[in-house]
Amino acid sequence: MTQAGAAAADPENSRRGSSLLSHAACGPPEELFIYYLRGMADDTDLREGEDFLGNWLEGGCSFLFFKRPAHGAIQELLRHQPGLELIQEHRVPYIEWLGGEITAFREGRIRVVPVWEPPGADPDSVDVRLDPGVVFGAGNHPTTRGCLRELARIFATEPVNTVIDLGSGTGLLSLAAAKLGAGKLLGVDSNPLAVRTMRGNILRNGVQDRVLAACGRAESAALGKSDLVLANIHYHVMSEIAAGSDIVRAGRAVVAGLFPSQAEEIASVLCSRGMHVRVKEGLEEGWPILTARGVPGRTDRG
Repeated sequence: MTQAGAAAADPENSRRGSSLLSHAACGPPEELFIYYLRGMADDTDLREGEDFLGNWLEGGCSFLFFKRPAHGAIQELLRHQPGLELIQEHRVPYIEWLGGEITAFREGRIRVVPVWEPPGADPDSVDVRLDPGVVFGAGNHPTTRGCLRELARIFATEPVNTVIDLGSGTGLLSLAAAKLGAGKLLGVDSNPLAVRTMRGNILRNGVQDRVLAACGRAESAALGKSDLVLANIHYHVMSEIAAGSDIVRAGRAVVAGLFPSQAEEIASVLCSRGMHVRVKEGLEEGWPILTARGVPGRTDRG
């Protein structure tokens, strides 16, 4: 994928990836120091500091993450960007923020290894090296692990070349698909911090020639020419995708992140548009996995 190569070769992307790598080399932080600001902060200068972990932008607000207290840096930021206002400060254990301790695990052939742990030596496994930063998608949630298991099953039974990962987060699912043999992959996330985190993980895994991380709305992605669509994503976003996108023309789709009633509703919409859909029991009760086969040549949008 030439676009992916160009993106990875961009000096700004490389610099950001290198910064994340330096954080990873020290292991995960014990605590997160989070500064909640009203306004969209420009974090360019903060990225030069080794304690800065990222800026989560949402709803016109900024959530600045550090691994140590950063009152001085925040006051300097407020001085230079007077449109910002500090609302709250939080101190949270890192493992609590990510929903539990992050350690290596395996689903099928896929072995996910945090960058602060040594790589595996199992010749039968496909290793994905991951630094989740402060972004969803570390692999410890049953929806992510369910998708990984389904990915391993699909790649073991049929060829998959092009993959689109909606709500890609850390990029874990895209990276797993690349390691399993996919040739062209696109991860789409609406949050710039997620995209930066995924770009760092792309470089760590050496797949920058095949994987591209893009910032954008999943609802607007063109899906019809992909062999496989991955969507571990919120219900309201998936509702729009199911009803209005060209997902029906994709070869396959794997959908997670939905409660059982939501999965049945999405399945009904996709079935009404001609897809062959199955709702499977997930790794934990209450988190089903929806799989669907597309309809070649189908062009309707609901």
